[in-house]
Amino acid sequence: MSIKRPFIRFAIDKIEFLFKKGKNNKILTQKIKNELEYRKTKKSKKLKDEVSAITSNNLKKEEKNDKALKFKQDDASKAVLIKEATREISNEKESEILHKVKESQSLDDFLKTVTLKEYVRNNNVPVRVKNSILAVDEVFIGFDSIYSFITASKKNKAGLIRRLEFFGEKSLNHLVKSIEEYIKGLNLGSLDSFNKVLESRSVFASPIVDKELEDSLNAKQIEALKNIPLNFFVSSCDQVSIRTRNAILKADGLYEYQNLYDFYVSPDRYKENLLYLDDFGRLSLDNLINSVKFIINEEKLLTRLSNTVTKTRNINTYETIEEFVNYAIISILSDKERLIIKERYLNENTLTLEEVGSKQNVSRERIRQVESKAIQKIQGFDLCSSAEESHIKFQIEFENYFFENCDFISIKRAESIVKKMHKSVALYVKIFANSLSELLNKDFFYSSKFQGWFASEAILNETENSFILQACFDIDLDLAIQNAQWPITISNLSDIMDLPEGVVTDMVILSTKLNIEGLQNGDFVRPVKVTVKNAVRYVLRRYKKGMTLEEVKNNCLEMFNLKLTVRAIGSALGDLPDGLIVDTGTYALYEYLEITNKQLNNIREFGKKYLLKEQEYISAFVIFNNLKKQNNIFEKYGALDNGHIFFGVCQDNESFITKKGFMLGLKTSNFEGEYISLTKEIVNLMNQERRPLSAREIIDKLSATRFLTHSSIQGIIERDIFEKIGDSFYLSGDQSHLEINDEELLEHEFDDI
Repeated sequence: MSIKRPFIRFAIDKIEFLFKKGKNNKILTQKIKNELEYRKTKKSKKLKDEVSAITSNNLKKEEKNDKALKFKQDDASKAVLIKEATREISNEKESEILHKVKESQSLDDFLKTVTLKEYVRNNNVPVRVKNSILAVDEVFIGFDSIYSFITASKKNKAGLIRRLEFFGEKSLNHLVKSIEEYIKGLNLGSLDSFNKVLESRSVFASPIVDKELEDSLNAKQIEALKNIPLNFFVSSCDQVSIRTRNAILKADGLYEYQNLYDFYVSPDRYKENLLYLDDFGRLSLDNLINSVKFIINEEKLLTRLSNTVTKTRNINTYETIEEFVNYAIISILSDKERLIIKERYLNENTLTLEEVGSKQNVSRERIRQVESKAIQKIQGFDLCSSAEESHIKFQIEFENYFFENCDFISIKRAESIVKKMHKSVALYVKIFANSLSELLNKDFFYSSKFQGWFASEAILNETENSFILQACFDIDLDLAIQNAQWPITISNLSDIMDLPEGVVTDMVILSTKLNIEGLQNGDFVRPVKVTVKNAVRYVLRRYKKGMTLEEVKNNCLEMFNLKLTVRAIGSALGDLPDGLIVDTGTYALYEYLEITNKQLNNIREFGKKYLLKEQEYISAFVIFNNLKKQNNIFEKYGALDNGHIFFGVCQDNESFITKKGFMLGLKTSNFEGEYISLTKEIVNLMNQERRPLSAREIIDKLSATRFLTHSSIQGIIERDIFEKIGDSFYLSGDQSHLEINDEELLEHEFDDI
């Protein structure tokens, strides 16, 4: 028998059923007519005559309206015709669709001609879905065609849930899946492949009942079976194997069986269509059939399951996830299951499988089995619930959990939030998602670029469009905090790190070193502990100008309540790589100098060359004065205003050695200069001159290496090792000065400018 025969058998039964209802309900396609030609039974001969008559009538109508077109005989067109023939579309409607298919330039064009109302009216969708859509005006649906609906984002599709009454997440999923399967059928390349899809989907327009099976049931059993959804049954019945349950729950589309009754009374040949499900073989089918028979014979169990479904449906909505979980536990779990779930997940001090097993004198594996069954029951409880609007509330509840502080969340922060959730909510996460990522993927929008989820698709798209380049996490949060303005804002950190504000907020919340605090004009980020060095940095950055040590001290007290000494601030400034002296007793940050990095390098290179040429320690002011003699100094060196800045720039480079009196030397091996204190230089000068020298003469004779003023040497030449004659000074006769070591001499130097 060819692969087409199962389909023809199916089609003949369908056609016969339709003729009983009304012969003009269906246009039978030429393909079916051709197939019937090869069948010799009385039934097929009678149907063949009926087919010929109907086909002839329809051709006459098409000729009369001058709209007849020759159908393309490619396999795809055949598949469409057969698909429509088996979906009970009326004569007029089918003609309209067939013409649309023929006249459309592409599949997209055709889909744009079919409205949602037309689709649900003429295709096999759940009654709830159909009634909800047909009950409102077209404009209120929000989609002008099934094309605009199926190509819309997940969030936009969910708008139907808000706009339609009695239309929840499950209804939306059924509608989406139905249209997707419909489109797959339109794209089929051959009749054979269509037959396979038709059989595997097992979509029945009107279920055919096995009269013998139906008669075997009493009224009470029929009522109970009609009340129990198939998905709930496989989740709740102990007789259903794990393999059978998983295959049916994975399919999540057997809505042709509205309930156990529909499944039980359907003929065996229709039940066999389930064999096309993934991981669902003959043993699974037998297991499912036998499980239904078992529950039919167990009156108490059948009644209990039916009552559970009724109680669930009587609740219009669950306001919170906690309410749903608690109600499910009370309603459907046995005492043993309830106890284990509470000890494992809900009590303040939860127990391991081993601990629960030890407490109840059973094995760890037995506890795991009971727990697994309890979780399956709660899953089934959710499947049979008609309160679909509750799931929208649950989504909003999760959105409040995960996106309360910002519109982005990383998996790390999501995990930390779950740990702090109410235990019932955390249990819900475990039950209804294989992982936290799966839960987030269900309702929110993942960005691989930023490694986390955004609250809405609009925010995701806007953010990714604003940050076109691949996200760079090279600048860590600590460095960004160090480089930020005070008070530190998320916006400021976002600019520094070149990351979206939501991503930065997520990082700040996760940090143990930072807090987000509210100010009158918005939130700001405050380090848990501000070091002296960072406090000085924030003060200098706040005012964007040079500041004295006293000014820095006062601002540290005002801004951070840090009571610091001038000495502590001076020490912090010495360790501050991005701060430097810019004038007498005044300090600032590099970022506020009008000097580029290239110009800073030029300044240091000039200093190195000068020192290598002279081969001795020289004052930064002397080198600076020589630098000023060059042309185009602003272009080459920037706003280098004085020797203080020159000294500060060189001081922060490891190639230089700095000494008291703004003296500079080099650490390089080709620099042979030796540092001599100012006191020793004056002593050497007087020994060399062998005559009294005035302060002016001392300043002039040392000017090649030192930048001195009268006040800078006054304190030295008034020491006991010198004697004064008029306005001049000479070495005293006391030779004890020759034994003074360098360190003692340094203590007496006052050559700061």
